Amino acid sequence: MIYVQNADGTPLMPTTRAGYVRRLLKKKEAIVMSRKPFVVRLAQQTHQDCQPLILGIDPGMTIGFAVIHDNGDPLLLGELTTRSAEIPALMEERRMHRMARHRYRRMRTVRRAKKAGTIYDGEREFQLPGTNPDGDPLGSLHCHAIKPRLARFSNRTRPDGWLTPTASHLRATHIRLVDYLCSILPISRIVIEYAAFDQQKLDTPDISGKGYQQGQLLGFENVKQYVLERDGHLCQLCKKKSQVFLHVHHVIWRSQGGANTHKNLVTLCDGCHDKVHTSQKTNTMLQEKMPGIRKRKMKTTLINTIMPHFYRWVEWKHDVGRTYGFLTKHVRKESGLDKTHALDAYIIALRGAPTTGRINMDVKTFPVMYGKQYRRHNRQEITRQPDRKYYNGKTCVAKNRAKRESQHDDSLTEIRQQFGESYVSALRVVKGTHAKKSGFTLVQRGDKVDIGGHVKVVRGFGSYGTRLLIEGEGKTPTPTRNASLLLKNTGIVWGE
Repeated sequence: MIYVQNADGTPLMPTTRAGYVRRLLKKKEAIVMSRKPFVVRLAQQTHQDCQPLILGIDPGMTIGFAVIHDNGDPLLLGELTTRSAEIPALMEERRMHRMARHRYRRMRTVRRAKKAGTIYDGEREFQLPGTNPDGDPLGSLHCHAIKPRLARFSNRTRPDGWLTPTASHLRATHIRLVDYLCSILPISRIVIEYAAFDQQKLDTPDISGKGYQQGQLLGFENVKQYVLERDGHLCQLCKKKSQVFLHVHHVIWRSQGGANTHKNLVTLCDGCHDKVHTSQKTNTMLQEKMPGIRKRKMKTTLINTIMPHFYRWVEWKHDVGRTYGFLTKHVRKESGLDKTHALDAYIIALRGAPTTGRINMDVKTFPVMYGKQYRRHNRQEITRQPDRKYYNGKTCVAKNRAKRESQHDDSLTEIRQQFGESYVSALRVVKGTHAKKSGFTLVQRGDKVDIGGHVKVVRGFGSYGTRLLIEGEGKTPTPTRNASLLLKNTGIVWGE
């Protein structure tokens, strides 16, 4: 299939006449706009006699799309895998690096205060400016060692329509896909599966009326307070009431996909909390005692969040209709079609056709175009805080002064407790060095390369860029010298 654009960029009907298009290109009467999918633009304006086409969109983490004629015959089927699943992990990693930078900054301030003799012992209370010490219980800060900076977070507000980074990215991906399809095909109508999931009904099927406002957290200010009250302010491992501090701990860590709900939270004392983070045996024992849950509803939550924004955008620019998931499921079962995103999108598109319900069974063998979204910019290579390493001879025995989140290697504090100060003083320190941009960054993830006459997509690279990992070839690396760059990553990479 060759997609054709008029001289002004408006889409025309696609063609399969490859020989005719080849002659147009040879005569300079057309130019190639993209090679996958193959799109050409005519050099001179021509008449626009286009058939009505209908686009069906199956929203989600993997977006299904289908373009059909008004008689139900398929013209294009495809699926696009988005990056929404990896963005929460990247945000968590960014938060970890930010907290590490802030902690190092505080440690540096304390060291300078000690050297200047302006440090104090114990705890002091500082009144925040503009607050009443008698009438505002939150108007003061209790700080150790040094006076804190003024709070700068009070003036941070979120604009109307603000979305989380994951939801914002998923919405933008849906919009970008619709714009792209409308730029290569003369689409006259769009049909979207508008599915709204009832999260509380998934947990409690018989919920109704006031039950939505009277959940398990009724009467508590937040989830943390509920967990403390539920556990009786007792550590759930040693069953002792801590005299220092109680932690509300995620049974399944957030970095491992743990949910941020009361079912995944437990009360631990200071000592047991340290053991859980440093001892795999203690962590396993806690998870056997309290299984916890993972973020099993992130997909439905994201779709619920973005659908009003996405639908309003499509409604503003195109003729749009909507259908629902239960209708798609019913038609799919009645017709015996497989459960795929592309076929669901085909059924969705049929809702906008004049001959609603007429299914062309050739759609079962119709070729599907697959796309995958890749990251284009990795600023964390420059802004991240690298590990500080401590060597005993040629062996790295510790990383960082204190443990990072999800760090399994020993920290300097643990080594000092095990072997003493004399052992630590003899260690060789290697400060963390930021990643440097070098020649290997000319090939990035998502780039298309030629290896032995075959077009491949780069999934990753290692050994400072001397080896490439290719999509669909597992963990077997390919030497970079055997590959030649064909096309840079454009964000969305299309394949067969």
